[in-house]
Amino acid sequence: MAQENINAGESGLAVRTKLNNMFAELYSKTNILISDLAGYVPEITELNDGQVMINTHDLKKYTRLGEVLIVEDVIIHPNFTIDSFTPDFVDEQTTGNVITVTGTGFIEGMEVLIFYDPAFTIENVSLNFISETEIQIIFDAPDDIIYDDSDVVIFALKKGIYTNEDILIDILIEPEDLRAEITGQNPDPILEGSGTTFSLTGERFTGATNVRMAMGGPGDNWTLNSMTVVSDTQIDVDADISIGIGGTGTVTRRFYVTNPEGESNYTLLNIS
Repeated sequence: MAQENINAGESGLAVRTKLNNMFAELYSKTNILISDLAGYVPEITELNDGQVMINTHDLKKYTRLGEVLIVEDVIIHPNFTIDSFTPDFVDEQTTGNVITVTGTGFIEGMEVLIFYDPAFTIENVSLNFISETEIQIIFDAPDDIIYDDSDVVIFALKKGIYTNEDILIDILIEPEDLRAEITGQNPDPILEGSGTTFSLTGERFTGATNVRMAMGGPGDNWTLNSMTVVSDTQIDVDADISIGIGGTGTVTRRFYVTNPEGESNYTLLNIS
């Protein structure tokens, strides 16, 4: 890369020409926008490893105080790429989640930024440098997502003054399903009739307020007379059940339990 020095007393046209040439070549190697370099004084030298040197070490940023230029050092590095990341989801209420990112041009000292933080707060975010082609993003997921909602946290990587916002790392935060789950019945099959009694077995029945059978055909009927939550794994039910047209022999129907987290997914139970 050619080196251009801007000397005192040069015409405005000469300075603009040199700056344009340097910015164009710098952009081709680093993919840094010219607007990102506003307020910088570049003297550019190419290094053997493909990086660029500004002045003797770094990019020199300046501010003007009257006729005095106040200069500070800012390191700038070539662009990096992100090829893939895995996994692309984590469960809520988990700590030390590790997202492995592969790409090129990674260096020690890079930063991970939360580009988008949902309604909850992602905590303890850090970046672990493995090699020029691999890094790890580590973070804790929150515990305040309701079962029927998911959200996404989006990370961006920053290298020197360059943040790659074209390739973002979006991680789905999946909620823990705390709804009830029916796993069994007693007796099996449940007997059709008025005032029939049976027990449901399963998980997370504490606080349950309703048991429901979905109608499976014309003439089906379900009336819940009473229910007793015996434990977190058992509910005793008294109900009126009738199976309509075509419901001969043993049939299956969808049963649901509602707890404070909402109505469960259905479980097929046998009725005779």
